[in-house]
Amino acid sequence: MSPTDKTVLVVDDDQTMREGLADLLRHQGYRVLTAADGEEGFRAVREQRPDLVILDVVMPKLDGFRVATMIKGDPTLRHIPVILYSGHVDESFAARAYETQAEYFVPKAGNLRPILKAIRDLLEGPPP
Repeated sequence: MSPTDKTVLVVDDDQTMREGLADLLRHQGYRVLTAADGEEGFRAVREQRPDLVILDVVMPKLDGFRVATMIKGDPTLRHIPVILYSGHVDESFAARAYETQAEYFVPKAGNLRPILKAIRDLLEGPPP
């Protein structure tokens, strides 16, 4: 499947980061949905059924850890891969990300290569 067959939901309360990542993914050929907080993001997951969800960890209303847990706890949604990303990278955040059953925890940094690699691995399979 090509990237254009896949829809990615980007959930981030930082408008600049959300729009920047969405633009980059569109340029890579993905269809992109966005949400500005955890509640809006979870609603979009339930209604739109994206192929992948990217969640910022620190957000108002519902944080990314909680949204990931809700997705993975719902039998009708748990198959959707989740990437958590955050500017706060320490062992406690990584441990909490693991507990949510998210497929990846990626540092939110200026370099977007790690998140692009995670997206490709989950949607297109790892390179041969």
